[in-house]
Amino acid sequence: MTVPIYTKRRLFATLFTLLLLLLLGLGVSEAALRIFFPQPLGVSYTGAGELPIHTPDYDFHYMTDEFDIHTHFNSMGLRDREYASKKPPHTYRILVLGDSITEALQVEDREVYTEILEASLNTPASATRYEVINAGVSGYGAGDELKMYELLGASLDPDLVVVQVSLINDLSEDLFCRWYRVEDGRIFPIEEASGGPESRFEEFLGRHSHVAQILRHGFYVYFGKKSKRLKGIAAHKEKYHAFLYAGRGSEADFSSDWKVTFAYLEELHERVTQSGARFLLLIRPLDPDVQGLRKSEYPRNLIRAFCEERGIEILDLTPAFAEKSGGDISRVRFKKDSHWIPQAHRWAAESLYERVQGSL
Repeated sequence: MTVPIYTKRRLFATLFTLLLLLLLGLGVSEAALRIFFPQPLGVSYTGAGELPIHTPDYDFHYMTDEFDIHTHFNSMGLRDREYASKKPPHTYRILVLGDSITEALQVEDREVYTEILEASLNTPASATRYEVINAGVSGYGAGDELKMYELLGASLDPDLVVVQVSLINDLSEDLFCRWYRVEDGRIFPIEEASGGPESRFEEFLGRHSHVAQILRHGFYVYFGKKSKRLKGIAAHKEKYHAFLYAGRGSEADFSSDWKVTFAYLEELHERVTQSGARFLLLIRPLDPDVQGLRKSEYPRNLIRAFCEERGIEILDLTPAFAEKSGGDISRVRFKKDSHWIPQAHRWAAESLYERVQGSL
């Protein structure tokens, strides 16, 4: 049966109208989000070995009611300036692995503790050139940092590797690591399927569209393979947070979880020291410890015992932050965002400078 021409025209007109309405709705939604509810646009990029890094050679603008930051990611996908892949002569290179605290998208480039440390070490009288490379990426745990060192960090030939540890996030993220699994203290790689062109397109939309970014987050949370991992991390963080901050539960509930994180840290320590470099754990303080609201030193005492047993150097920032802030957490982090304000980055850099400079 032949469809009348006028019916076809009506169908095409209807579809065209719906398409225009859809595009108009997306345009209005995009404009409304940009004005009234701007989203943090994506900076993710699937690098070598499917490791999420920042988009290489990308200018990034991050604005909230607490800060307005412009920064740039270098050709390696790191929030830092360009560095030669081969270490120059007479250069002492420090590689800093960490999560969003080290990434520090909430402060200007010059205010990040890695940049302050580099500037402090490079005095006019020094015959050695110091490079402090910021390899922090939001959402990283010790397992991700092991992968980062394996795929990129080791090739930079660092003389010192600093691993910044977050006492809540790392534990949860390591239990759901994308790259490895831990069984009886041994690490086994997990084969990850390649993201393909669709991942590149998704990342592109996330970098440029507020609508795409908010839909992307919703999809990750509720659907697909990534949602299971994210829900698992969120559930574990809630449980661990309730123990540390409200005393619900016991240390025994998390003893096996810490074994997973310690397995990754021990492997990182072994690989770094086997290369001839120095290894240092940098502990980010918990808010109630800075405020003096907790009597227990858990889990810092657990980490100290682990480091002492294996001869791992550790720098716990808690005492310095507690003393310099006077217990006032508003002098450490942003009120809403919870990441460090510039002053806390200066304190971290000062503590690192004393430790690093004193042993050179």
